[in-house]
Amino acid sequence: MENIEECINGLNSRDSKTRKHSYFKLVHEIGKQAIPALINTMKSNKYPKNYLSRVWCTIINIGGPEAEEFFMNILRDNNNSYKIDAVAALGEMKAKCAVPFLIESIQDKNFNIRLNSIVALGLIADPAAVPYLRVVLKDSNPKILEIAIFSLIFIGDVDSIIFIRALLNHRLADVRMAALAAMGHMGSKCDLQVLNRMVECDRSGNIRDMVSTVVLAIESMERIPRKVKVITILEITNRTAFDPHNEVFVKGEVEEVGHILRVYARFEEAYNTEFGWVGQEYVEII
Repeated sequence: MENIEECINGLNSRDSKTRKHSYFKLVHEIGKQAIPALINTMKSNKYPKNYLSRVWCTIINIGGPEAEEFFMNILRDNNNSYKIDAVAALGEMKAKCAVPFLIESIQDKNFNIRLNSIVALGLIADPAAVPYLRVVLKDSNPKILEIAIFSLIFIGDVDSIIFIRALLNHRLADVRMAALAAMGHMGSKCDLQVLNRMVECDRSGNIRDMVSTVVLAIESMERIPRKVKVITILEITNRTAFDPHNEVFVKGEVEEVGHILRVYARFEEAYNTEFGWVGQEYVEII
């Protein structure tokens, strides 16, 4: 059986099968015992970025208190260039210990830290974040509004629908669509009048179609099915994601992989798409 150092070095192999084998060993067999050595590797500045990305994602997928503390220490260091990614990592790990830091980071000056913090709070789904996410619903940035709504959906705070209703009239269709998704999950029959008026008046055909679906869901007292996919990309070359069977480790259920990977065409410039936040993790709500 390979030792820990051999497996960590295997993540830097040019052979894709060796990399995948090393990753599997570290995550599924060695587990938390490998965390100290993986963290020491991350602290070195002599390794290539793509190798450190694999080490980083291996730490996330092993998880545990020591891994959470590693990412928390990055958050505490205001000069750390990995801070944006650490926020996303803590969300993917569903680290409840990070909730107070993430709540504070909602007000960060860095837009990407703010956005990743809101996403992370939704993934962790701690009700303690609800009052702060409700305040975010007053933000002037439409992308912040959109992601905050989805985070409240993830948490499942039905009472937040009172604050989300006003966004059904937002000028941007993406925000209205997110508010409609919340209606499908948390709305009630008292919302039907407003929704039926949207079917008649909204200029967006996609919105009108979505409204019809939400109305049917509320009338039948059923909620729109929700499926969350979290996909971790370990390596990007020439702005194109590699084939998942050779170069990408995938966590969770994946369907239509070719279509999903096209979303990552500009991964090097972390950005948002109609499919959700594209960065260390990708979340899609169906």
